[in-house]
Amino acid sequence: MNRKNIIIGDTDEAYLSALSHYLMGSNPVFSISAFSNIGGFENDLDVFDLCIITSDFIESVMMHESNYKKILVLLTSRDQDANGYDSIYKFQSMDTFIDEIEKRLMPESAYNNSYYTDSKIISISSPIYHELRLPFAMATAKILSESGRTLFVDLEENSVLSELIGKNEKGDIIDLIYRLSSSVGSYDDYEDSDELTDLFDDMTEFYEGFYYLAPANDAISLYSISDDDWRLFIEALKRSPYDNVIILSDHMNSGVLDCLSESRELLLVSKKGDFYQKSDRKYQEFLKERDVTCPVKEVPLSLSAGSLSDGTYELAQLLEGKLGNLARKAVSDEA
Repeated sequence: MNRKNIIIGDTDEAYLSALSHYLMGSNPVFSISAFSNIGGFENDLDVFDLCIITSDFIESVMMHESNYKKILVLLTSRDQDANGYDSIYKFQSMDTFIDEIEKRLMPESAYNNSYYTDSKIISISSPIYHELRLPFAMATAKILSESGRTLFVDLEENSVLSELIGKNEKGDIIDLIYRLSSSVGSYDDYEDSDELTDLFDDMTEFYEGFYYLAPANDAISLYSISDDDWRLFIEALKRSPYDNVIILSDHMNSGVLDCLSESRELLLVSKKGDFYQKSDRKYQEFLKERDVTCPVKEVPLSLSAGSLSDGTYELAQLLEGKLGNLARKAVSDEA
């Protein structure tokens, strides 16, 4: 876990206290130093990953710019001047605010992805139902986001991703594919990377350090996608503005097969026992018969979702716990 040091300067003590406590509670990697007076702010000469300040502290920041890897000015109005620095609106939803902070703390490599360099695709699947398949895939995306911009694509037939995260999403995979197929005949019809980047920015959400594309509302929509549209979608993923793309699936169709064929690796989620092992072997034989040759790494998950159904389930805590450790081990050679 890479700790992120954040310094905040704001003369509004009530807001400063609320923001500091919210940041510390939202992500365990955040280490916060907060100052309501300029003198105390100037005396802290440590190096910080992110500096968040109101306009009162800009002159102080200019004196020690080398101490701050990134600087973010808190705006009290959207048309306020930020003196050339990056900015964020002060009075907005805290969930949106945290998303913006996490984006700013992503590695620089996340923004240096070449338009002509394929994103690294890792598929996650299982031949049988596993209650932690989705959280494991999300934990994998979260871990890979530490080293690069990461997109999570959930192709499950009956996904509960949207319900777990609880966001009002802008669109889903079906909407994205429709926009791709209706605007271009092939991926090469895009004139530059900005068009594709704008499309993904319009259609994706941000959560716990990674981007995600909302899943389809029903299985029928997934099965209605044509082979050509699947190939167009996968080609767009390969050339998308992400270093890593995690694709989760729980069924098999031409689109999933194409995803597996383009994957750097398949993480096969399973459980211990003869029944599950036989299912794994049959699944891998099926892939060989269809010339899917990506390396397969079996990931036995003996954990149980436990309190998933009693109203106390906390997804963020699960991603940081034992499941997160298993995911980190699974991708240790890839991250």
